[in-house]
Amino acid sequence: MRVEDEKTLAALVLALGVVLALAFPPVTWFFEELLLPSLFFVMVFSLLPFARFSTTELTRLHPVTLPLVVWQQFLLPAIVLGCGLAFDVDREILYFVLVTVTSGSLFASPTLVQLMGLEQRLAVQTVIFSTLAAPLSIFVSFSVLHDENISLDLAPFAERLLIFLFVPIMIFLLARLFTKNWSPSRKNIVDRLGRWGSVFSLVIFCFALESEVTRAMQERPFLVFNYLMIAVGVAVGVAVLTRLAMARFGVRAAMTACVLASFRNIGLTFGLVGHLGGSDLAVYVGACQIPMFLSPLLFDFFFGSAKFRQSASHKTAEEAQIDMSYGEESADAAPGGAADFTNNPHPTAPVPGASRGIAQWLGLPSINYSRTLPTGSTNHVDRVYASLSEPAIKHEEQLVVGNNVMVVQAQAEVVAAEQAVPNETAAPVVEVTPSYETTPDANDEGARGLMAQLRNELEETPGAKAAALSSGARSAGLYLSMVIACVIVGMAAVWHANKFFAPMLFDQQLIEKVAEAHVAGKNFGVFDLNINIRDLREATVARMTETPDVAVLGASHWQEAHVELVKGATFFNSHIHRDYYEDLLAMTEIFVRHDRLPKELIVTIRDNVLTPVSERTDFLWLPGIKYYEAFAERIGMEAHPSWLTAPYQTWRELMSIPLLAENAYRQITAPIRPHATEGRDFETLDTLLPGGSILWSGEHKRLFDQTRARKEALDFAAQKFNSPPPIDPKGIEHLETLFQYLKDKGVKMTFAHPQFNPIFWDAVQGSPYIEGLKKIENLTKGWAEKYGVGMIGGFAPESVGCRADQYIDAEHGNPDCLGLLLQQYNVLHGRGDAPVVR
Repeated sequence: MRVEDEKTLAALVLALGVVLALAFPPVTWFFEELLLPSLFFVMVFSLLPFARFSTTELTRLHPVTLPLVVWQQFLLPAIVLGCGLAFDVDREILYFVLVTVTSGSLFASPTLVQLMGLEQRLAVQTVIFSTLAAPLSIFVSFSVLHDENISLDLAPFAERLLIFLFVPIMIFLLARLFTKNWSPSRKNIVDRLGRWGSVFSLVIFCFALESEVTRAMQERPFLVFNYLMIAVGVAVGVAVLTRLAMARFGVRAAMTACVLASFRNIGLTFGLVGHLGGSDLAVYVGACQIPMFLSPLLFDFFFGSAKFRQSASHKTAEEAQIDMSYGEESADAAPGGAADFTNNPHPTAPVPGASRGIAQWLGLPSINYSRTLPTGSTNHVDRVYASLSEPAIKHEEQLVVGNNVMVVQAQAEVVAAEQAVPNETAAPVVEVTPSYETTPDANDEGARGLMAQLRNELEETPGAKAAALSSGARSAGLYLSMVIACVIVGMAAVWHANKFFAPMLFDQQLIEKVAEAHVAGKNFGVFDLNINIRDLREATVARMTETPDVAVLGASHWQEAHVELVKGATFFNSHIHRDYYEDLLAMTEIFVRHDRLPKELIVTIRDNVLTPVSERTDFLWLPGIKYYEAFAERIGMEAHPSWLTAPYQTWRELMSIPLLAENAYRQITAPIRPHATEGRDFETLDTLLPGGSILWSGEHKRLFDQTRARKEALDFAAQKFNSPPPIDPKGIEHLETLFQYLKDKGVKMTFAHPQFNPIFWDAVQGSPYIEGLKKIENLTKGWAEKYGVGMIGGFAPESVGCRADQYIDAEHGNPDCLGLLLQQYNVLHGRGDAPVVR
């Protein structure tokens, strides 16, 4: 059986192993205990084909090894971290991807690479170096992700390194000594033993590793599907980036690098950081193996017969010098090892290349020489093949070297000696199909000498080298241009898709329709309250026909304060979600620019209203910056520099794939979509009321039970306990300027502190957070005295009288609780003491 056919069969066996593992779960459970032993034998058998390598070949470092290790262990994790944090990728997904790209190359990579007909020597070297570099990569990357240095238990890592890497290397060295003097035919047996031993060991390893996956498929099939999609996406993404990064080393080396960078030993990394990811990481590890084990068959299907074409135009001179050898077809006729072709400088005859191969299938010439090749004293043609191209087809030669027949389709016109091509020419470069595993017999002196001569000629020929470098640069440039174009198109598609599927956040025309409905007295149903409420307030105030008597400047604590709760006056609830001090100025600007500044304003000072810009983690406040800047210009106040308030986080949100997936799924599956309506209560939609308050959907009302509210309050308390509210001095200056402006305009202000859930309040007593709240209270009291302003409410729940069952979480009270707060306001302004509560 030909070697290439044998590799195809091996790839098929490996793929069938994956299918059997997933189709028959009991098989995976039976082999579960053989997980580690099978991995050990995978590594041992993967090294056996290298027994026929010369010492020079074994010890010589492949030129791609170190660049590839640096790329896959340090640069790729940096790219993943940067993109993950920039695009707000879900932390669990980011964790899984980071586990993948910080792992060393899969121990089975040499076997997979061999089955694909790629660079097995590069694979072995990369496995060793990347595995040794993995702990440092893991430590740095996960320290950045978790904002602290993590502790790694290196004992299990060292133990596995010893068992699965160093012990197989020792066995390999012993086997090499034992087989050193064997005949080529016996060495071929070792090759096949290594190939099939590694394949069958890999099949058993697959069975054992998929046990967690098959269990999860029975209980949580959708989870397995998600992890499989992540694994495939990561593998493809890493392959594309690696192909780009390694393009300068040539097509074949770059494709080998793709395999090595995409297929990682996640199981080894799991032993180091598995405690950070939970039990689901084991399922993810198993899911990652599925594309790995199917890849050789897919590669063989797309590229054919386990061979891969590498045009010399895509090779650097350095790579061509190292990798040049006979093609697969010649090796089938003359099986042998990857010897050191350096001993005989005089080949017996020119051997243009393989008789068949992908180059011929594509209609390309087998080989083109750019210089005169000296020949030995034989009965063969002692001439120069100057340029073996299609017009020069004339005859076919058959070269017999020892006992091995190599069919050589030279098909060239013999050029007379006196018409030899000059030493330096820009003729087309050499086309070869290199393979270390299937080169001619080491004893074939003619072949060995020819290979050495070919290396020397390619290295010494400036024209050929320049042509190779120029063609390689063009190929890399084209590939880079295609990747950049695809990235730009993909980013633009995500950007516009997010706008389409999240219209309440990004569609200004829809926001104006909501405002028109409110001014007409209609309600508007929305999926949730993650909306651009700042622009909605501006659009609503711009359409008002009358100025309200009372308005609220505050955050979502007021969201269920309905207009009926303020007696004897028209009330507009102009609250916005997650307000900061700029929002108080921005909302005032909206009222002033449309000549709708109310006579009375309830100004809310919440715990985080004075948070510095640099410490904010959300993006909802950014649409209000334009109103804040307009107000600052109106009163001659210095606003924040534009670079500080640029909507970076909004742009990041527009690029968020999780946001897109969530909103797209909701839009597609929703039984009813956002719309203007006379109705108030919906099962799946929250309702925006014309007065600015909201009503929860039926789903949300059932969700907000007391069990959830208590858990939310306690979780929030644990988060806030050691985090006192930050106070920005510039925020204090801004608010004092606002208060003076409103006082000068004759606006009657009332300060308010939103009250907390008693459960939360009790949990944070004696904490740094409480001490921070006291500073906020003291600031508010000082402002009240300075500007002659009354106060209602308070952070302490007893200041209002709300009970724990009147909250949906740590700080959002229901209409009953807000009615008690506004009762204080009504009394303060002489409007009674019994508000109507809905």
